[in-house]
Amino acid sequence: MAFYLDTPHERIDEMRETLRDGEVIAAMVVPLSIPEANERLERFGTGRMYEDDCEGHVYACRNFDEATRLCKIYEDRPEMCRAYPASCAGGCEFSCGYAPESNAQR
Repeated sequence: MAFYLDTPHERIDEMRETLRDGEVIAAMVVPLSIPEANERLERFGTGRMYEDDCEGHVYACRNFDEATRLCKIYEDRPEMCRAYPASCAGGCEFSCGYAPESNAQR
């Protein structure tokens, strides 16, 4: 799918030291443009789209198996993925862009 983080595409390496599980996250993210992200969201039927002026920077996960729609590293996935979306009542602490519908910005 697609998700966003505060970290700009050109600063992915900084994730290694600034995020919990940063090594894993930096290795798994694939930078996307807004049109690329929206194409993925439409293809997977999410019913949402990113606006051109969205906050953050959009990424895909190289561990997401598009055929099965499952995580390839499920047992070893980072905390950011384990906590999503249950820990996000006020918005995701990892700045991934998740917020419950009542708080959604997208």
